Amino acid sequence: MEKALLEMNTRILIVIDDIDRLPNDQIRLIFQLVNSVAGFPNVTYLLSFDKNIVARALSDVQKCDGEEYLEKIIQVPFIVPSVNPERIHKNLFSKLDSILDISKHMDFDKKHWTNVFNSCIRPFINSLRDVYRFFNIFYFQYSAIKAEVDFIDLAGITSLQVFAPMISKWINENKANLIGSSPLDGIRLNEVKENREKKIQEFRLIYAADSELMIDAIASLFPKFSTSVSFSTNYIDNDELRQKMRIASKNRFDIYFSLSLDEIDISRTDFEFSLFEMNKIELQEFIRNVNEKELVSTFLSELRCHLSHMTMDRIKLFVFVLFNMSGYLHGKSEGFFSLDATTQSLRLVNDLLYMIEDEVVRYDLLETLYNNVDFISFQSSAALLNKIELSHGKLAANESKEKQLITIEHLEILEKIFLEKLNVFIKKEALLDWDNARQSIYLWGHFDEKACTDYLHKALKDKINVVKFISIIAQRWTSMEESEREYGYEFVESEYTKYMKSEQAIKFINKARMNQKFWALTLGQQEKAAAYILYHEIKTKNDIRQKQIHELLSLWEKEFKNIIADNH
Repeated sequence: MEKALLEMNTRILIVIDDIDRLPNDQIRLIFQLVNSVAGFPNVTYLLSFDKNIVARALSDVQKCDGEEYLEKIIQVPFIVPSVNPERIHKNLFSKLDSILDISKHMDFDKKHWTNVFNSCIRPFINSLRDVYRFFNIFYFQYSAIKAEVDFIDLAGITSLQVFAPMISKWINENKANLIGSSPLDGIRLNEVKENREKKIQEFRLIYAADSELMIDAIASLFPKFSTSVSFSTNYIDNDELRQKMRIASKNRFDIYFSLSLDEIDISRTDFEFSLFEMNKIELQEFIRNVNEKELVSTFLSELRCHLSHMTMDRIKLFVFVLFNMSGYLHGKSEGFFSLDATTQSLRLVNDLLYMIEDEVVRYDLLETLYNNVDFISFQSSAALLNKIELSHGKLAANESKEKQLITIEHLEILEKIFLEKLNVFIKKEALLDWDNARQSIYLWGHFDEKACTDYLHKALKDKINVVKFISIIAQRWTSMEESEREYGYEFVESEYTKYMKSEQAIKFINKARMNQKFWALTLGQQEKAAAYILYHEIKTKNDIRQKQIHELLSLWEKEFKNIIADNH
C-alpha cells in the first residue's frame, strides 16, 4: 500500500466532517481508525469537529483526558473562529429579502419586524446551519400561504416551530386566550406584575431553557397577551389585526398552523384587486358574486378594515356601488350582535362620505345617488337619510348630535328628493308590500305627515293590509340565553295609533285570519299578528313567548280549517 501510494506522485486529502454529531463510541472508533493509518505516505486527514464535545466524548469512553488524547493524534490544529453574529444575520436577511413579497398597497412594518426578530428569531440563530435550517422551512411555508398571512408573524412562528416547538405548541393550544386586540385602558401595574410572575412559573414547566424568552416571544406576536404581562403602550385594534393578516387575528390564526387556504373565503389577491384596481362594472360584478356565495358580510367586514388605504377616487367609487347595491345584499349577520349586509353597506357609505373633506362634494354625491337610485335600494337608503337627520337633531329630540355630513339646507333638498322618489315608487308597488317599509313610513310621516296619513288611512281599510302594517311596525326581541334562546315581539303604540286604533287592528286581524289570504302571508307576518293580539291581552313584552305565539297560530289554523270543512 505504501509503495503504491508513493508511486502515485500525488496527495490524497480525506475529509471527515461532523464528527461531534456521532455517538461517543463511534467518535472513539473514528480517531482509532485515523491513528492506525495516518502514517501512509501522501495521505492527509482533515477532521472537522467541535473540540469541546469530542474531548468530553473521548474522556468518557477512553477513561482518560480527552484533550491529551487529541493532541497525540492531531498534528496541526486549526481553531476556526466563530462567525460574527452580524454576518450570520446579514446572510439571513439576504435570503429573506429574496422571497419577501409585500403587496404594493401595504407597508412593511419595520417596528413590528424588529420586535418579532429580537424576540422570536435572533435568540435561536447562532450559526449558518441555523440560518439554513430556519430558512428552508420558512421558504416552504411562506410559498404555500404568503398571500394570506403576515410575513413577519409567519417568520416568528416558524422560528418557534423549528427551534422551540414547545412554545409553538402552547400557542396553538391557547388560541382563545391569545387572539384579539389589546384593551384600550390596559391593566393595573400590580396586575401586570402578578400576571407576568404567574406566566414565568407556568412557562418554566413548558420551556425550561428560558421562560422569560417564551414570554417575550409570545408577547411580540399577540398584543392581547403583551398587555397582560408587560407595560406595552402599542395599541392595535381588531380591524388592524385583520387588515394586516396578523396571527392574532381571529380569521387568520389557524392558517399559520394548518398551512391550508381552505378556510379563506375571499383571497387577499381578489380582495386587493377589488379595493384598488376594479372599475365600477367589475366591482359590481364582484360584489354580486360574493353576495351569491353568501360571503358579502365577510367582504364588507374586510373592507372596513382597509378604509384608510383608499384614495379619493376609490372612496367615491365605493360610495356609488355600495349605495346602489345595498338593497340587493342578503348576507346574514355573523353573530348575535353583528349587522346584516344591507346595514353594513350603508354604514360603510356613511363612513366613506365622512372621509371626503369638502361638504359640497359630499352633498353632490348624495344628491346624485338619491336622484338615480332604483326601487330596491331606495327602500334601504332610508336608513342612511335617517342617520343624517339624527345628526342634525331632527326626528328624535333626545338624540345626541354627531358629525354632520351635509348642511341643514342641503338636507332639506334631500328630503324633497326622497319624497319625490317615494311618490313614484308607491305607484309601482304598494308601500305595505315593500321589504323595508318601516323606515320609509317613518320618514314620510315626518316629511309630509298629511300625505302619509291619508295614504295609510286608505290602505288600512283592508284587513289584510292591517296584518301587513302590524308586521311592519312590530319590533322583535330575542333572549340572551344561548342554551334556550327565545324571541317575541313588542309594539310601540305611538308608531301606529295615529293611523289606526288598537281596537280596529284587533278586529281586522280576527277577521283576516278567517281568510285564505291570511294563510298565504309569510310565517313572520302571521306570527306578528298573533303576537299583537297576545300583546294587548298581556301588555308585557317579555311575557309573550314564541311558544305562546305558535300555540295561538295553531289554534287559529285549526279554527280556519274547521270553517272550510263546514262550508264544504
